[in-house]
Amino acid sequence: MSKKFLNGNKMQDKKSLLSHPLFERWADGLLVLDSNARIVAVNNTAQELLGYTSSELTGQLIHSLLCGQTADYQHKKEHCLFSDMDNKLPLHHVSDVWFVQKKGVYLHVDVRNITSFADELSAVQGQDKKSYTLISFQDCSRRRYSEKELQRLALFAELNPSPVIEFNEQALIYFSNPAMIELIADLGFDEQGFPNVLPANLKALISQCLIKGTTQQNIEVEYCGRWFLWNFHPVLEHSLVQAYGLDITFRKQGEELLFAEKERFLVALDSIDDAVIIVNTEERITYLNPKATKLTGWNGIEANNQAFNKIVHLLNYESRTAIGNKLRHVINEQVPYRTSDTLFLAHRDGYVIAVEQLISPMRDSNKEVIGAVIALHDVSDTKKMEQNLNYQATHDKLTGLINRTEFENRLRQAIEHCKTDKTTHALFYIDLDNFKIINDTCGHVAGDQLLCQVARIIEQRLRRGDTLARLGGDEFGGILDGCPVDRAELIAMEICVEIQECTFIWENHQFNIGASIGLVQIDEDSRQIEQLMSLADSSCYAAKDLGRNRVYVYHHNDTNIMQKKGEIEWVSRINKALLEDRFVLYFQSISPVSSEEKNLHFEILLRMLDEENNLIPPGAFLPAAEHYDRIKMIDDWVVRNTFAWLDKHPEVAQKVKLCSINLSGHSLGDEHFMHHLVEYFNNCQFPAQIICFEVTETAAIQNLSVASAFIDAIKKLGCSFSLDDFGSGMSSFGYLKQLHIDYLKIDGLFVKDIVIDPVDAAMVKSINEVGQMMGLKTIAEYVDNDNILESIREIGVDFAQGYGISRPEPLDGLTQQLLTHP
Repeated sequence: MSKKFLNGNKMQDKKSLLSHPLFERWADGLLVLDSNARIVAVNNTAQELLGYTSSELTGQLIHSLLCGQTADYQHKKEHCLFSDMDNKLPLHHVSDVWFVQKKGVYLHVDVRNITSFADELSAVQGQDKKSYTLISFQDCSRRRYSEKELQRLALFAELNPSPVIEFNEQALIYFSNPAMIELIADLGFDEQGFPNVLPANLKALISQCLIKGTTQQNIEVEYCGRWFLWNFHPVLEHSLVQAYGLDITFRKQGEELLFAEKERFLVALDSIDDAVIIVNTEERITYLNPKATKLTGWNGIEANNQAFNKIVHLLNYESRTAIGNKLRHVINEQVPYRTSDTLFLAHRDGYVIAVEQLISPMRDSNKEVIGAVIALHDVSDTKKMEQNLNYQATHDKLTGLINRTEFENRLRQAIEHCKTDKTTHALFYIDLDNFKIINDTCGHVAGDQLLCQVARIIEQRLRRGDTLARLGGDEFGGILDGCPVDRAELIAMEICVEIQECTFIWENHQFNIGASIGLVQIDEDSRQIEQLMSLADSSCYAAKDLGRNRVYVYHHNDTNIMQKKGEIEWVSRINKALLEDRFVLYFQSISPVSSEEKNLHFEILLRMLDEENNLIPPGAFLPAAEHYDRIKMIDDWVVRNTFAWLDKHPEVAQKVKLCSINLSGHSLGDEHFMHHLVEYFNNCQFPAQIICFEVTETAAIQNLSVASAFIDAIKKLGCSFSLDDFGSGMSSFGYLKQLHIDYLKIDGLFVKDIVIDPVDAAMVKSINEVGQMMGLKTIAEYVDNDNILESIREIGVDFAQGYGISRPEPLDGLTQQLLTHP
């Protein structure tokens, strides 16, 4: 039956083939293909091997379904075995083919063309004969794998780079692979005729292998500096012994290097300044270096095989409570762990040491965790330094009080507490009165001593929980915690009284000082610390303006404070204008009253530009600049830019008789300003004689000795000097003898009403006569019309300045004026 099934010539039609019992039972997969290589029938074996059902296979092109696009090496139809089976797959020919299973896996099969036949039944029915091909296939994956394995095993000995040799029972060489032959050729034979790389007791080893039937393993042989490791295996059925060698020279060298490296490693561990502890997987200590002994108090012998937690006690830095077991976590999870915070290590003797901890898993050559290494870095000195730096960053070095930065942090916290707890606090701002006198008279050492003394006085009046800070210079700030403003006012007044009653003694001098205090309530409506500090600062200056040595309490919509706050805002605008160079130089001519002198004489005036380039007159910003010590920067800007302009316009400088520049009283005694002034003169291209500096009478008289010294220094440079706004009091005449000035400017308050007010006329006349008697040139300000000009001409004033002479103009217009009126 089987023979008949395989003989396709006896099959008359397809039906008889498919109905044959062996078709379904056949062990190989069977496929019936029509002339277009389309599948018309399959057996059960084919369905099982391919993973498709009969209905899924029937009617499909074998190329498209089983060996089509999915198979990389058969995806082109012209290369497909089934595109022309007569030529590519002749009858009874077996081909090696890959089919693609339904699940996408490649199946290695042997395909055979069993038979081709025509369907006779179709001819009987009057149809064209249909031809069919029956092919079988079987899974040859295992066979192919076995064949390749046999080939691989056959080549193992030949291609093995390690020496392989076989001996018979008489210890004669039966087989040597090429590696062994090459080794023998390289190292030769011994006196007995055995290769030098083999063990000396070779015959005994072969005999033991055959008698005992056991393998002799790990026999090391050294020759000429090369090392080999041999294993001898009996092949009893052939009475042979196979020997497999391995060149372990590199390993031996590595072992020597590893031993030397280990020695260096241990020396390094003993030398480093970190404590190093090694534990096994049971957390038992296997090694401590000397630093670990020093930090824990346990030596290596005592600690060996002891539990880690018994030897090393780590505590939380803040709470000093035991921390969790991170060592077990590292061993279990096999990941390093580094503490983010400082810990305390308890020494065996009871004291603690600040440390940082790093735990790393320790692995063997198979990368299996065999323990852990714990490194403890002593950071005691670092923590002390850190604490000192943190203290220095948050405290005033002189008084020991917190500084402005830390004070603002605590003020921010107080504002937050008000919002959450609905509590009320008070902020006070203290500025010492007459402190500058002590600094100037006795020096900064005395001033520092006074600040420390005042700090202790204030501290004694504060309550537990209150905050006191030195904000800078002679300014202190405080936060009265949970204190209503009326109670805070009483505390502030007590501080005022204590400071006022304090007599400061330094060498042979005694001083009484005072304090002006601004007080602001902090409540849930408070917003920003900058606003609170600004209000407190303004309140303090309000206390000064009201007579000093008093407390000024800020109230909502306080007009007085708003004015002070406006001045503070001007300070910010001034700083920004200086930074952005938004000041402009103007000039106003000063003309001789009686003579026809043509030389150019003018005064430099200043304007500021706002953010929209609108001009701001000096009266709007100079008071704030004076009050908040920005005037010196403005003076420096005016001098520097005036000198630069004159250098840039030498044709103007040649015709200038006198260029007057105003200075504030703050600049007179400032060493830095004087240094800059000398530097500007050294770098200028015009003669110093054309510069005349002006200072107000009030500023000069307030510090007569300083003003006198400044005037003398200026005159040595070749400049002249003018005393501005003179005449506010007849007592001023007494100071003129001490000031070596050149010009006397009569206060415009007297000049402007000279025509209608006989008293003002008498004052101007008196000032003019005294000035001229002392050899000074007099200048009348506020000469706004011809009547005033005529009056001062009759009095005999030398020069006039005012709108009646000329109005202020931009300095750049001076060049145009000279071109028009040379």
